[in-house]
Amino acid sequence: MDWQDILRNQVGVWTILALRPRASLTRKSRPVVWPLRLIVAALLAAEIGATARVAIQQYHVSQLLPALYDFRQPDPSPFWDGVIAPVTDHAIDAHKRALRISLSTAHYSGVSLHNLPEDWRDYDRLVIDLYNPQDHPLPMILRINDMEHDLGDNNYNDRFNTRLPLTPGPNQFKLDLDRIKAAPESRSMNMQTIRRLILFTVALPEPKTLYLRDIRLE
Repeated sequence: MDWQDILRNQVGVWTILALRPRASLTRKSRPVVWPLRLIVAALLAAEIGATARVAIQQYHVSQLLPALYDFRQPDPSPFWDGVIAPVTDHAIDAHKRALRISLSTAHYSGVSLHNLPEDWRDYDRLVIDLYNPQDHPLPMILRINDMEHDLGDNNYNDRFNTRLPLTPGPNQFKLDLDRIKAAPESRSMNMQTIRRLILFTVALPEPKTLYLRDIRLE
């Protein structure tokens, strides 16, 4: 629940009162009812428009496969959590677009792709291209989980976890999806409802930066 939920509930109540004034405990004159109806209509239009924009966005996400993210997006925040920003002029090899990930010294620091195509059943591998601009290795951890894990108790053994040792410069990792599917200890991961992909570090001694250049399925 959040304030947007409360507002939607209120708009529902106001809609009934505007369309059926007799439902109100106080009788309202016609000059008062019509302005209220216009206000409620405007609020409904705004809510419907917001819902439509989300629906369109989710449709585009579902059509991204085999890509898991569209690097042409000007704002990654509807798709990612964490300190992450698009970069188009970093001139790393031939790549024109990337996401710059800023890592802090917090115990866990990273980014989470939470709005992504969820049905991975028709693919064999996950491919991740990362660029480490430091002159020393950067230890990263990759976590992937399905919807069942999100709705459960967040057990470590109920998701996929692996280390990604980044050497200086470009790094490409290819992971078999069968390995990801078999990761939960007491079940198979539901490859039709992949919910979250997280890249993070643990207790860095100082802030670091890396670039995500590609993330896709094959």
